[in-house]
Amino acid sequence: MFRRIIQQIEKKRAQRFLSSIHDWYRSCKSVIKVINGAVNNPHIYQDDIGAILDQADRKLFSFRNEASDAHRSLRRYDASLAQRLDKASKKVFRLRNITARFLIRAQGPGPFAIKQPLDENQMSVYYYRALGEVGYDARALYEEVNREVDSLWRDLQAIIVQVKRNINQ
Repeated sequence: MFRRIIQQIEKKRAQRFLSSIHDWYRSCKSVIKVINGAVNNPHIYQDDIGAILDQADRKLFSFRNEASDAHRSLRRYDASLAQRLDKASKKVFRLRNITARFLIRAQGPGPFAIKQPLDENQMSVYYYRALGEVGYDARALYEEVNREVDSLWRDLQAIIVQVKRNINQ
């Protein structure tokens, strides 16, 4: 009877692991997608950057919890993959921050700093200046994070398959 209780506990733990890993991946890709739309849009200065950052931040809020749960669950199965997951999660937050710097700079001076509204040419000058200052770094970090998350997800598949097998036994 005691053995059966332990098996049930392990089964629930394994199900939580699967759920947390899938939630982490889904959430991570969702955040990355929002940021990609911001750093690769040459007309981003026409959009409301506050709305873009708010959308990314809302996704990051849940991502933070999912990353913590996934890291904790994964540590039981593979400490090195858990470490990679933690590093990738931290890079997602860094990506958000560098993207925010890019968006703020691409927007140009605020409405209180200038006397007349800027025309399209002036706005594109601020965009390209921001792109040179931090935008290319944001794009490079986006590519790096995306590659790392996809690589980590591929490496996690062996553990996921094994855990699913253990649940079904």
